[in-house]
Amino acid sequence: MTREERAEAQAAFEAAIAAGATTEYGKRAKAEIHELRALNVGQAAPAFAARTLAGRQVSNEDLRGHATVFVYWASW
Repeated sequence: MTREERAEAQAAFEAAIAAGATTEYGKRAKAEIHELRALNVGQAAPAFAARTLAGRQVSNEDLRGHATVFVYWASW
């Protein structure tokens, strides 16, 4: 996404929030604008923690400097 496209998307999300922050669209826009602002290539990942299959808790801080692959799955 180019800088111009990012600015255009941010303006659209801000308009949706201003038009109806408590509506379903306003709530979605809040989530999207958060991702647009906080989750960009080159930025640090948000802090998180997860349990390994062995039950040990690890955080992204524990993995800093290591190549890491995450596999997400569910069985429902």
